[in-house]
Amino acid sequence: MTPLTQYTDEIATQEGIPDSMNSPRSTRQSKWLIGVIVLVGCVLAAFSWWFRFAATHRAAEFWGGDNFRLIRDAAIVEAYVPVDNHDPSQLVAGVPQRDIAQVPGMTHLRNALLEDHSFVWGNRQLSPLADWNYGLRFADEKREVLIEFSADGRQLRFAPAAEHQRNEISCAPISAGLKKMFEEFFLPTTEAR
Repeated sequence: MTPLTQYTDEIATQEGIPDSMNSPRSTRQSKWLIGVIVLVGCVLAAFSWWFRFAATHRAAEFWGGDNFRLIRDAAIVEAYVPVDNHDPSQLVAGVPQRDIAQVPGMTHLRNALLEDHSFVWGNRQLSPLADWNYGLRFADEKREVLIEFSADGRQLRFAPAAEHQRNEISCAPISAGLKKMFEEFFLPTTEAR
């Protein structure tokens, strides 16, 4: 018996720990339990990754990787009134109305813009004469993405888009929430929180 084993046996005896807890069988059971816990953790992590991928892969493809990351992470987020322009490949930000990067609900808005269920997918015909009343500008030091929303909040377009990339889509599933947020964003600053 080594001095360390002798010491731990003495402590166990003094503290009333039964010998059965120090047995090789108990040690094997502990290792199995730890192994099962690690395995369950790995399975849950894989499920979590798959779930996030399944919930966002179409939106990530629509926005493009750089725009997707910018919408998710941009430090600068501004609400603006779009300049009258019906060419969706050449959006021009109007005068910024308000810095909204830190307003309550911004995290929810970002998430909504990045999740597949927020959009109507397919070849749904969008209104070519939509009035683009609301705009958001997501930017960092090097890039920006401009997103404009129709007056009813049911469709959006963005720029810059890669060549031959679709840049308009129906966002009807989240239109009620968008309208409410835009009403708050575009209040005069004296009325805003």
